[in-house]
Amino acid sequence: MPGENIYDEVSVSACDRYRTNTYFKVLDQIISSINSRFSGAREILKDLSLLSPERLMNMKKDNKSIPEDSFHNISNWLKDINGNDLKREYIMFSHSLSDLVSGLETPLLLHKPDGPDDTYDTDSSDNTNTDDENNTGLANPETKITINTILHVLSNYNLMSAFPNLYLAYKALGTIPATSASAERTFSKVKLIKTRLRSTIDQNRLESLMLISCEKDIQINYNEVIDTFGLSSQVLKDALMFK
Repeated sequence: MPGENIYDEVSVSACDRYRTNTYFKVLDQIISSINSRFSGAREILKDLSLLSPERLMNMKKDNKSIPEDSFHNISNWLKDINGNDLKREYIMFSHSLSDLVSGLETPLLLHKPDGPDDTYDTDSSDNTNTDDENNTGLANPETKITINTILHVLSNYNLMSAFPNLYLAYKALGTIPATSASAERTFSKVKLIKTRLRSTIDQNRLESLMLISCEKDIQINYNEVIDTFGLSSQVLKDALMFK
């Protein structure tokens, strides 16, 4: 047909050769790499969603059962966690979470006043529940519970030994960044470190300089660093280490 190539005719256009030999190959590698990296992360996030405070409180309120295959991917991700034990600890902890959180907060009034002003008229009888909730300081404890609150409960009551798998799971959940700002900040550091004058820097040194630049808030024991660096070779050991 007019305007179409014969089936065995090879395209000689430079743009077509680049698209076929370079662009499509790189695009396929990127897509396959993304799928291989993040395919398992979706399943892990499904298990981590069960650890949200809302679902944990609804477990006691609605008396629901968790799926049979829950926490399976977390146990594969974190080898120190046993999936069956985590499921059992999750159910036990959900039934006592509200009581544990209530014990952490100090009420506004520990004792009711005994004076003559301690009288209530008929109009205030309708607000009895509201007054009691204000006195206890827990008007709506479900809205106050966060992941940090759960970690605080486990550590404050020294429950790490009673719920070891649950504690590790919440620690892992608490370390997941909520945004990609830290990763984007790392990419912006590359332009400041690998400049035109440092174009020949190798990958290992670049990663080390990036780590020092991005994690500069971490406290470093300089004596330990010098000792480790000095033991890397005999020349450095003679120059840096005390004899």
